[in-house]
Amino acid sequence: SGLVGSEMCIRDRRSIKDIAACKELIKNEFKLNLFKTTIGTRKLFKDAFAEGKSVVEKNKNSLASEEIRNLVKEIKSILKIGRRKYNGI
Repeated sequence: SGLVGSEMCIRDRRSIKDIAACKELIKNEFKLNLFKTTIGTRKLFKDAFAEGKSVVEKNKNSLASEEIRNLVKEIKSILKIGRRKYNGI
């Protein structure tokens, strides 16, 4: 089973109930695991993209930057666990 970006595509102005339903659909129908990190739909993402920058470059103290850092930490943690399993550690 694979991983999908948590709520990036379903978070924009949808109710908590809709988000929960989408999560269940992804888990049950597609047998995919979700990241724990949530990425909001923030204006800073659009502004940074328009300037050819990351949100961390644009504003390292923003919520968007914090979300990206959390996602990177989560991915690194998953990769580290995967390497241990693959290498028999």
